[in-house]
Amino acid sequence: MRRRFKVSLLAGTGIITRNHAGLYVMGKGCLKRAQNVNQAESWAMFEAMQLATSYGWSRVIFETDNLNISFYLQKHSHMPPWQSVPLLRQCVNKCNTNTSWSCVFDYRSYNKTDDALAKAARRFHLCG
Repeated sequence: MRRRFKVSLLAGTGIITRNHAGLYVMGKGCLKRAQNVNQAESWAMFEAMQLATSYGWSRVIFETDNLNISFYLQKHSHMPPWQSVPLLRQCVNKCNTNTSWSCVFDYRSYNKTDDALAKAARRFHLCG
């Protein structure tokens, strides 16, 4: 009998927070199990929203380099793969309770800092 194992990857996520002037405030790297890139990005968004909630930040703009995630969070359209939907629904619920929160698409070339942080988290098994 053959056993089938769920495919999952160890994804590094990077979260960079900046103030209203664009200056660095803090960063966080995490490792998460994900079945695809969309799910890894959903984990990053969820972690960022938890961070904003824990610090009581009221006006937040979340940036993502994943167009599907951005469209889903902005307009609830362009359904991402089903593995990402439960996390993204939690993100939408958090955004709905914080009306001054928004999510925008940002090209990966502009996100080099959080990309480097995500790679370091994955390479060195960092969390925090």
